Amino acid sequence: MKTSSIQTAAIKQGDSLSADTNISNITHVSPLPSTTSSIIAPNPDDNPSSIQNPNPVNACIPIDSSSLNRSDCFELMLNAATLDAQTVRYLQLVARKPELYPHRFRDPDYLAHSSILLTSHWGSSSSHRYAHCCRPNPLNRSGTCQLHQYCCYCCYLKQQSLLQQFLPRFHQASWHSITLSFHGDLPFDTFDAVPSHWAACKAGLSTLLEEKLIDGYYCTRELKINSFLPCRVLPHFHAVVVAESFDESAEARLAEAIAANPYVTLTPSIQAKSIADESGFYNHLRYLYKPLNLLEPYRREWQIVEANPEIPKWKLNSAVSDCLGRYCLINYQRPKMFTAGVMHPQHAQYLGVPTNQRQDYRDLVDSIAANAPWLPSEAAA
Repeated sequence: MKTSSIQTAAIKQGDSLSADTNISNITHVSPLPSTTSSIIAPNPDDNPSSIQNPNPVNACIPIDSSSLNRSDCFELMLNAATLDAQTVRYLQLVARKPELYPHRFRDPDYLAHSSILLTSHWGSSSSHRYAHCCRPNPLNRSGTCQLHQYCCYCCYLKQQSLLQQFLPRFHQASWHSITLSFHGDLPFDTFDAVPSHWAACKAGLSTLLEEKLIDGYYCTRELKINSFLPCRVLPHFHAVVVAESFDESAEARLAEAIAANPYVTLTPSIQAKSIADESGFYNHLRYLYKPLNLLEPYRREWQIVEANPEIPKWKLNSAVSDCLGRYCLINYQRPKMFTAGVMHPQHAQYLGVPTNQRQDYRDLVDSIAANAPWLPSEAAA
């Protein structure tokens, strides 16, 4: 494969980048394209005028960064003069990852997702960690950013740990997958509505555990962004539970417990299904961890903004920044996952594999992964 100018520059500068490992990405991705990266950020020493534009639509260069398409890495780098130097540096770092680590970052939407994050005033510390993911240093020998709510590779690592913890125990219990969601959505203009609905979902699972309708649970909280203009979101939980059965009466009790929270304004929507085989168990465990989906709503609304000149493009970009800012604040020091009952490591009848034995099951996890079908895309929640 032809070496890019960025890769050559990295070699000359002596960057200590570890070799890529043969692992798959966590999301549904199409097969690798003929080149590992369709958009490569220019080297700072290159002449931007010499860069060939892969998208003729971007030939008209905006005069300021507020109206740039944040999901288009090429457009951003072509207008690098309108961005601050740190953002440009971070964009250059993420742009070369698909070439340096083609299996870790093989999702074709990785650059677009990263571009939105890094240009939305996400926070200097988080941006630095995200851009430097997979670059070990004396203070962070693993090199991972550990921002699994945003980073696809760190999300993958969380999935692998969870799979090694519970997948080998599939035949020792009866497993069920539950989506705890709501009908409709919420305006994301305050800092209390979303956490209140998350808290109600967790309380509902705790109620089932106390009433012995389930023996244990492992759950993660999620936020689906339905739109940026106006910003409307759907808070929900995904859970894997241990129970002899989970019928309609259990679903009704869960919905009742969630609705009992006085701060819940939406009607609960519960979807539960029994996990029939190891492949299904693999997929449902993996689905508990996935990055925040910014790209889908952004691209959809960017098309609307482009088709309606009366809507300034900066309004959409400003709304994205506000949304990310609120999301970061409500997540501050708030755990993403919760576990209780027989799925908690400190429970007397803990079902999972002890930490010091999990590496022994890597081959088992890989063999099940090879036969597991692709995860279905997230629909309503």
